[in-house]
Amino acid sequence: SWDESRKEEYLTASHYREIQPLALKEFYLAMGTPEARAVVPKLLSTDQLDVANRVLLFLCGDEWPWPYRDDLFFGNRKKEKILIHEEAQRVWNFIQSDSKELRPLATSVYAELSGNEGIANIRTLLVDPDPNVRGIAVGILAQHHDQESFGHFANSLKQVTDGNIVCEAIKSLTAWGDERVVPSLIGFLQNDKFSYQYGDDLGIPALKAQQALTLITDHEFPFDVELSQRAWDEAVRIGDKADRKRLLEQLAPGNRAPLVASAIGLPRKVIGVELKKQHDELLEGQSVVTIRLRNVSSRPVTILKEPSMEERSTGSSSYSYGSGADVENKLQEFRTLEPNESIEFEIVLTDDFLNRELSERRLRYSYLNNGNRQGLKAWIGSIDVEFGPEWKATREVKQEEEFWENGNLKAAGPTVNGQKLGEWNYFNLQGDRIRIEYFGTGRGTSICNPEHISNKGTGKRLSK
Repeated sequence: SWDESRKEEYLTASHYREIQPLALKEFYLAMGTPEARAVVPKLLSTDQLDVANRVLLFLCGDEWPWPYRDDLFFGNRKKEKILIHEEAQRVWNFIQSDSKELRPLATSVYAELSGNEGIANIRTLLVDPDPNVRGIAVGILAQHHDQESFGHFANSLKQVTDGNIVCEAIKSLTAWGDERVVPSLIGFLQNDKFSYQYGDDLGIPALKAQQALTLITDHEFPFDVELSQRAWDEAVRIGDKADRKRLLEQLAPGNRAPLVASAIGLPRKVIGVELKKQHDELLEGQSVVTIRLRNVSSRPVTILKEPSMEERSTGSSSYSYGSGADVENKLQEFRTLEPNESIEFEIVLTDDFLNRELSERRLRYSYLNNGNRQGLKAWIGSIDVEFGPEWKATREVKQEEEFWENGNLKAAGPTVNGQKLGEWNYFNLQGDRIRIEYFGTGRGTSICNPEHISNKGTGKRLSK
């Protein structure tokens, strides 16, 4: 106890997961027995889904299998997990139940426990009423290169609602690399369901399918399922791959990087009429920048009127505005840019961002909705803004010094357009360095010992 006069012992929790729902009491009692490997699996039932979830995790070695595995967390795991293979049949029986919530998860656990011996059972799930179970079955069978399943993949993948399952199934089909999976991949070219983002990796089925098709066929298909399928049906009959590629370019031309975004003119300290709808006024250290978006392709390009996401990053930090998430039950506005047509819009950027080296600053716009609900087949992708010849701002770098009244250095470091940036050294009245501040780097401040040989007198005025 915190009260030293109370000598009794008390339970303590050092982590929030040490407190668990009371519904899991039976599970933890079973886990605490020497016979846990035999006792815990018997708790797998549809009566208590929270318990069933923990049992499934226990059976597959306390690490979810594909497609639920968190590779970011478990990627460097060295300890080999212990699978309870003998319980595969119990899990298969659970899959046959009416537990809709856990059947997809149980399917992945069954595949992990049964391996090659479970392939025949997994094939039967290609026609399962649950589309997410079908999606997992496709991915598993693709990983096993199951030749008997090809003809069912396209239909099995229809209406899969879990974006992560779709993206993982596409990865499995891509890894197989067989051209017979092309129709299955084409079916996702208009699926703009946002699943995840890890850095530049966007988990959107349409993007993943397009990337997969490019790897397998050497052709970038447009985000148009019907057009792409018709083109493939014609091209697949051609044996020569060069002739096939030319026909695909003719029948279903892709739109690789059809748009270019550029910062133009000079940064300004005045907000325009349109921008005032979002910003009442500029704050100190902010500027208005004009961005020009141009269609550089030979065909019209339809995109969202407003980007799904805006990402800004420097060498030390990054920010995202907006969301790539699919907007359910809401019609969005789109615009079409004709060849060589451009639009301009204003944004507010910090002077700190604009003062960075070109290699250190990145401004990116992502258009991630295909317009299916409006009957459109819009372009999906990301565009980095160029600070090129049309950007007229100059970058003036100076080495500045500030002095005490006795002539010793008070501070010294670089400025860009009058703003402190990078490493600045600060000194006391006696000329000893007392701290280092790193502006715009995210490193914060380093306190220095003024008596240390590397700091003592380093800012003292040199005698003439």
